[in-house]
Amino acid sequence: MTVTNIYNIMEVITHVSRLNLQRGTDVHKYVTRQADNYVLPRHRTAIFEEKPSYVGRKLWNHLPEKIKRLDCVTLKKRLSEFLKGRPMYELCEFLETGDRLAVNKNIILYISSS
Repeated sequence: MTVTNIYNIMEVITHVSRLNLQRGTDVHKYVTRQADNYVLPRHRTAIFEEKPSYVGRKLWNHLPEKIKRLDCVTLKKRLSEFLKGRPMYELCEFLETGDRLAVNKNIILYISSS
């Protein structure tokens, strides 16, 4: 990935971390592994998946738990180290880590074209 793409990923994730968006713990009170992940809202159009708030939630949900628990200031530094330490050529490589399925290519196009 280029420096620009790493910067875009960082900006989208930090943008979402500043917002007060709905998480799994807001929906139910069960203790689950994904309770701290953001809930992805339902939508009817493909263009909705290109919104920074949607892309950021999706990327945030793929981060390791120890990075998700950081405050906003420390998050940006650790996220930068995390992304620089794992060279990737495409966004789908980031999304496929940890037995997770890749999302559709609209997100890749959004991040790459920004």
